Amino acid sequence: MKSFNNILVVVDSTRTEHHELERAMKLVEHGGVKLHLVDIVKDASLTVRLLSRDYLHIHELLVKEKREQLQVLVDHCKSHGIEADGEVLEGVSSQLTLLAAQRIGADLIVRATKGPGSRQTGNLGTSSQKLIQRLPCAMWLADQDHEPECNTIVAAVDASPGDEAHQRLNQRIMQVANDLATRERAKLLVCYVWSLYGSEMLRHRLPASEFETLLEFNRQQHRESFEALLSAHDLHVGGPSARMLEGEPSEAIPELCKQEQADLLICGNVARQGIPGLLLGNTAERIVNRVGCSILAVTPTS
Repeated sequence: MKSFNNILVVVDSTRTEHHELERAMKLVEHGGVKLHLVDIVKDASLTVRLLSRDYLHIHELLVKEKREQLQVLVDHCKSHGIEADGEVLEGVSSQLTLLAAQRIGADLIVRATKGPGSRQTGNLGTSSQKLIQRLPCAMWLADQDHEPECNTIVAAVDASPGDEAHQRLNQRIMQVANDLATRERAKLLVCYVWSLYGSEMLRHRLPASEFETLLEFNRQQHRESFEALLSAHDLHVGGPSARMLEGEPSEAIPELCKQEQADLLICGNVARQGIPGLLLGNTAERIVNRVGCSILAVTPTS
C-alpha cells in the first residue's frame, strides 16, 4: 500500500478511549510518517452565547482543558517513536477537518464514525456524513467495536466497464485491501454487487423467456468483468475470497458485512449513476450508514 506520509487524526481528547488514534498509530510502520492530531471545539449556539453570562469563561476553560489533554496524546505518540503534533480548533468540525487536511497535505484522515453525543441513528455521525460527501483524500472511519484489531475485511469493487478513473479506483481498492489483509493477518473478501438496469420494468414488459435470456447474458458479462479484475490478484469468482452478488449495493453490502462479521469495509469514492456497481454518492452514503463496522474510503490516487 502507498505509504501515508501525513495522517490527520481527529480526536476528542477529553474521552478516556481513543480507538481512532490507536488505529492511526497502528498504520504507522516506519519513520517519515507524521500524525497531526486535531481536536475541535464546537461553537456554542447563538442562544447560549446570549443567555449565558459565563459563556466566554466556560469556552476558554474547555479549550484550555482540550489543549492539555491533546498534548498528553501527542506525548503518547512520541513515546512510541511516532512523530506527532496537535492543535485545538474552534468551529464546525467537518469544515475545519477539510481545511486542516488541505493545509498539511494529508493523504489520510482518521476519525471516529460518530461522536459519543451523536443523535444520528446510522453508523455515521453528522460530521462523518459531510466528510464522506466531500472526500479530499483517503479516510478511515473507525468504529469503536472494531478497532484497532481487524480480523475480517470486505472490499467492495465496481467491476462493470468504466472509464480510466474507475479502473484506477478498483486497482487501488484491491492494493489497499491486499496490503491491509497481509499486515493485519485478516481474512479478505472481495465483493461485487450488480443488477440489471431497469430489471423491474423489463420483467413486466418482456416475455419471461426473453427476460431470463437477457438477465443471464448480463450476469455472464458482469462475471467476466469481475473475473478479469480478480485474475490480476490470483483470485476468482466463487472462490473463498470473492463473492459476486445480485441486487442493490446499499442492501447487499451491509448484509454481507453483517454475515461475515466484518471489521472493515473498503470502498471507493467515484460516483456512478444509472448503471450497476458500487456507487459513492447517495447509494454509498446509505451503505456506510448501514454497515456496523469501520470504513476505509479511498480515491483513485490515495
